[in-house]
Amino acid sequence: LSNQGQSQELNRFFTWRIDSFSSLLDKGEGWTNSSVFQIRGLNWYLMLNPRDRKSGDKNEYVSLKLVLAQTVSERSHLIAEATFKFLIYDQSYGKHHEEHQVSHNFQAASRLWDLMHDPPRDA
Repeated sequence: LSNQGQSQELNRFFTWRIDSFSSLLDKGEGWTNSSVFQIRGLNWYLMLNPRDRKSGDKNEYVSLKLVLAQTVSERSHLIAEATFKFLIYDQSYGKHHEEHQVSHNFQAASRLWDLMHDPPRDA
């Protein structure tokens, strides 16, 4: 599994490339984290679970979370208003699957935000 990330401060975007995504499916349930990236002076990372389940649901979902990496002691007064767009590119088929634009206020007490819960795609 390759966990490559690249942050472009000037363009304010982060690219997380996961080689062998199917190996995450073989791994079973669990979260995989991106590297920490910095945008506008704040540290962030993504959490991905390709086999997540909602409470009381037998179906599996692909879940992605955006996490503000600052700790409460570092910036307890911090409120980061973020607008972000999320895109999944399927290298096997050469197309984009999902695009979401979301706004959220991140606070020290609430540092993560669910970006999506989608049923997994058949490969």
